[in-house]
Amino acid sequence: MSAIETKKANCKNCYKCLRNCPVKAIKFTSGQAEIMPDLCIACGTCVQVCPQGAQQAESQLKTVQRMAERGEKLVASLAPSFYGAFKVDDPMKVVGALKKLGFAKVCETAVGAAIASDEMARVAMEGKMDNIISTCCPAVNDLIEKHYPELVQYLAPVVSPMVAHGRYIKKHDPEAKVVFVGPCFAKIEEARDVRVDDAIEKLSYSPNLLGRNLRRGATKSILVLLNTISNPFYSRVVKGIEERAAEDGYSVMLCMTHGNMELEQRAVTLLQTKLIDGAIFLSSEQPGERLTESCRGIPVVQACEPQDSFLAASVSIDNRKAAFDAISYLVAHGHRSVAFFGAGGALSSSICRKEGYREAMQYAGLFVDEANVIEEGFSIHAGMRAAKRLLQSGKTLPDAVFCISDSSAVGAVRAFAEAGTRVPDDISVMGFDNALLSEAYLPGITTVKQPRYEIGYKSAELLLSAIQGEDNRAQKIVLSHELIERESVVSRNL
Repeated sequence: MSAIETKKANCKNCYKCLRNCPVKAIKFTSGQAEIMPDLCIACGTCVQVCPQGAQQAESQLKTVQRMAERGEKLVASLAPSFYGAFKVDDPMKVVGALKKLGFAKVCETAVGAAIASDEMARVAMEGKMDNIISTCCPAVNDLIEKHYPELVQYLAPVVSPMVAHGRYIKKHDPEAKVVFVGPCFAKIEEARDVRVDDAIEKLSYSPNLLGRNLRRGATKSILVLLNTISNPFYSRVVKGIEERAAEDGYSVMLCMTHGNMELEQRAVTLLQTKLIDGAIFLSSEQPGERLTESCRGIPVVQACEPQDSFLAASVSIDNRKAAFDAISYLVAHGHRSVAFFGAGGALSSSICRKEGYREAMQYAGLFVDEANVIEEGFSIHAGMRAAKRLLQSGKTLPDAVFCISDSSAVGAVRAFAEAGTRVPDDISVMGFDNALLSEAYLPGITTVKQPRYEIGYKSAELLLSAIQGEDNRAQKIVLSHELIERESVVSRNL
């Protein structure tokens, strides 16, 4: 549960909250914004930017009203920022209003700030910590605990001013029910934290990477690691993961690594600290042995890019066989010279599709011109670069080009068109994946269809069973591929 709630009737699906959330803690389900508590730091940005008022702070008014009705002794801890928040000419008017509402006392939280500051000074003077991050702001604490756990060691062992003031009030008046009054959303979240109960009695702040999930025993969240979400291939895979996870009440957290090993390792740290229950690796260029060691004892599944050396269950197609079938299809339609636009790198799909291309050419008794093996990447721009290199080589164009992805194929078709080379009349182009753009582009791209949704769904299914304790690390699920014929390939048989 988050300190910020979504009024679904007000949400107009404008995505402004998602675009502005600094930690991407918002997802959209059936066109409605949904805050993911395990990622949210309650900074309030979404509340500020929402033009419809759909995001609002969780109201505690009814709780306080019931306490007052029961005759409980209410003491207000009033944040110093109240003067600006309430915009009154006389600050005592706020004090008077609170007392009329049933508060026995009104005290300033600044007292707690002074106590916490003294404790911070003591910690600094001890010299036991080389680097110290203040723990006065619960939003910052959540940011570090949830998104930068490697920095937890630098958090000062001191409670926030709100908690310090609560302790001070309770010490002098044990019967008091402390109510914090202020504009900070994160304070609502902090007040619910299981650690605050103890902190009222002591000044020690205890960073806990499980946070509120200690009350649940599990985070009910899974992590999906991928290179980039801009690749249209992943959209259906992620959808399959999300829908299967939702069936068991799990939310999905996406982590884009952009091929950065440091970012990927940071995500693995989240697994090690139990901030999430398990992970699905959609792409990783780390050696399988290293991943096995990093993820030891953690539920993980490989999808799309399985590595034999990574001891984890996997779901994919047979990329080598799929590429072999694609080249065989081109050969059967009269193409005798076939170029390959690959991606290079260590991804298993890249390696296996290249191997399948070479094996099929060899099986057909056809020569592979190494100048026609061009590896620029999976993207549209990569396909454009590869096509331009082919055109600039000055050699006779091959009959066809087999591209490692549909995005690459679209880029190749575009570059050929700009150069006056007609597809498929002058050269056939074949893609891979059957992404939406392969059908929408003109000419339509002949391609190899991967069951992307099924890959995602099965991967989530395997991960959930692993989270429940099943040892399925040896399970390798290989799904079927399919050739999809469209206009970018023409038969050259006489």
